[in-house]
Amino acid sequence: MKKVFIIIFVKLLLCAIAADTFSAEKANEPLEKGKKYYEDSEFTKAIEELRKAVDLLERTSRERSRNSDLIDAHIHLGLAYVGVNETEKAKLQFKEALRFDPERKLNEDFYAPKVIKLFNKAKDEVKQEIKEGKIKVAAKESEPEKLAPSPSQPAVQATSTSQPTFIKSWGKKGDKPGELKSPQRIAVGTDNLIYVADTGNHRIQVFDSEGNLIKGWGKKGDKDNEMEKPHGIAVGSDGAVYVSDNENKRILKFDKNGSLISKFGNKNNISSDVMGIAVDAKGNVYAVDKDKTAIIVFNEKGDFVKTIGRKGKEQGSMKDPLDIAVDANGNIYVVDSGNRRIQRFDYNGNSSLFFGKEGKGDGDFDEPYGIGLARNGNIYVADKGLKRVIVFDAAGRFIRSWGEEKNKKTKEEFGEPNDVAVDSAGNIYILDGDKQRILKYK
Repeated sequence: MKKVFIIIFVKLLLCAIAADTFSAEKANEPLEKGKKYYEDSEFTKAIEELRKAVDLLERTSRERSRNSDLIDAHIHLGLAYVGVNETEKAKLQFKEALRFDPERKLNEDFYAPKVIKLFNKAKDEVKQEIKEGKIKVAAKESEPEKLAPSPSQPAVQATSTSQPTFIKSWGKKGDKPGELKSPQRIAVGTDNLIYVADTGNHRIQVFDSEGNLIKGWGKKGDKDNEMEKPHGIAVGSDGAVYVSDNENKRILKFDKNGSLISKFGNKNNISSDVMGIAVDAKGNVYAVDKDKTAIIVFNEKGDFVKTIGRKGKEQGSMKDPLDIAVDANGNIYVVDSGNRRIQRFDYNGNSSLFFGKEGKGDGDFDEPYGIGLARNGNIYVADKGLKRVIVFDAAGRFIRSWGEEKNKKTKEEFGEPNDVAVDSAGNIYILDGDKQRILKYK
């Protein structure tokens, strides 16, 4: 009888161990999915998967021994909670991880100061609880010392204190070649030439990256090769140049040499308040119309297709839209100036992201006016009101800002930035409408 009992006990023990092993293996899928969702900034989905992973990994623990996967899951879950602004839940998850590894650190190169501060606060509380004997440090697997996870796209982008390096500036107020008058928009072509809508002079001017005037075209009028108050400008992947001829309520398409290819749009589908235009890889043209509070879409032939957006404050609505840009994936970014934010739409008009609010803090806006996209996905916004350029990552997380300092006037600073563009080498060009010039930063 005693022998039978021992056999049964051993079998039950083996089954329990097998079940724990199975739970640990089963946790791999939600753990990896959760981490992937987190890196893609899909924080709600990340939280759901990571909670499953934590639950499964908890079942494998005996005597509060924790493996590295569970610590990793707690930290990622905490970071995902940060992503949805649930800081108390985030701190609790950080504490769960730190109770089993109180020396764990967050990599300061990947996380914003407020995240590091929250993590360190959780660490201090855990160490105090250990000191008071409220909890014991759990045994953990022997493993090399390492930093907490360093994601490819962290939940909160590390704020950068470094600033772009000023290279040079060119241009001054006037109507001679190379001079500018109330310029409104700037664009970089595939050839890295700088295209400027010289609005007050009713023309387009093209410079190389060193500020040398390469060519220019246009004069005031409503005939072919004429324009009046051109505002928006964009360059297609084929080198074609698109210009919003505002007073004539039309879009002009030129080849790279300034010869007119076609003209489209009319008073029935656009107003004289087209503030910016963009073109995607397929040749679709997007005109953001302040008066109509909408994005007007034309196909590659110049035929009117549809409008996107409506007036309002809720997501998907806009107020006084002032500029537009399209990334390589076809995402449409709009400067929703009246609502002090940037909104991202897909081609069908669905708003998938918005960020920014009125204020003077990091990532806040006063009068956002122009937008430019870098190849790495970063988003540059020119804020005329705050006299600065603000940089965000592709998920709308603040990275840095720079601009004119009070009581300090130098050639490196700009008065009222109307627009910003970035070339393939990462050089940044700021159109200073107040000082009628272009500034280049590295």
